[in-house]
Amino acid sequence: YPYEVSGGTMEATGLFDANLSELLPGTTYYYRAGAAGDGTAYGEELSFTTLEEVPPEPPLVITQQVSGVSQTSAGLLGNLEDLGTADLVNVFFEWGTASGSYPYEVSGGTMEATGLFDANLTELLPGTTYYYRAGAAGDGTAYGEELTFTTAEELPPEPPLVITQQVSGVTQTSA
Repeated sequence: YPYEVSGGTMEATGLFDANLSELLPGTTYYYRAGAAGDGTAYGEELSFTTLEEVPPEPPLVITQQVSGVSQTSAGLLGNLEDLGTADLVNVFFEWGTASGSYPYEVSGGTMEATGLFDANLTELLPGTTYYYRAGAAGDGTAYGEELTFTTAEELPPEPPLVITQQVSGVTQTSA
């Protein structure tokens, strides 16, 4: 037994304990209790095995269809289906105008539980196809499937409609 930890000093019989820390995961340790007074005595040898280390697991996120697409804006929607091993997950969207290239990112917030999240894009170009995907960062980062949407075309300005009518009330000096 190369290590010893004190359970304290006792003046009467009874239970005593000590906490061990910085143990290795998945390791079996052997121990016995001891007491020193007018001599030293040891209890029976026992053992325990620490739990295996849980590997970090990334969250699971699903990209949803957009909503409210106009000429210059769109509402992005995602679904955080699993937090993985994290207690908090930052959700976001990546987007751009080329498939597989996402130079822009917008936050969807921080989540403590699964559920839907969203973000609005504004100042988009009319008649343009955009590519986007949902993302989640916790104990690792995960991305949903890439989806697309196209903003509405910009309508050309329409001139007013005017109709010429027949003249009425014609006199020698007026009409």
